[in-house]
Amino acid sequence: MKIQENGLLGDSRGSSDPPFTTTEVKIKITNKQLEELLGKIDVKGLPVQQVLAQLMSAGDGYEAHQRSWRPALQSIPEV
Repeated sequence: MKIQENGLLGDSRGSSDPPFTTTEVKIKITNKQLEELLGKIDVKGLPVQQVLAQLMSAGDGYEAHQRSWRPALQSIPEV
C-alpha cells in the first residue's frame, strides 16, 4: 500500500518505478463525507494529496472488518 500511496502522491523516492507511473483509485463516499473532506481542505489548509492519503488509509480498516456475504441456503428434498 505504501508504494501505491507514494505513486499517487507523486513521490517516487526509494522506489524503482519511473516517475510517470499512475495509480487510479475509485472512492465512493456520501455527499456529507465529501463536504467534510472539502471542509478540512478549506479550514485546515491541508493539501488535497494529504487528505486523499488519509482517506485511503482510513479505508483499509473498513475493508478488514467486512465479511463476505453468503446466502442462507435451505436443502431441497429429492423426490
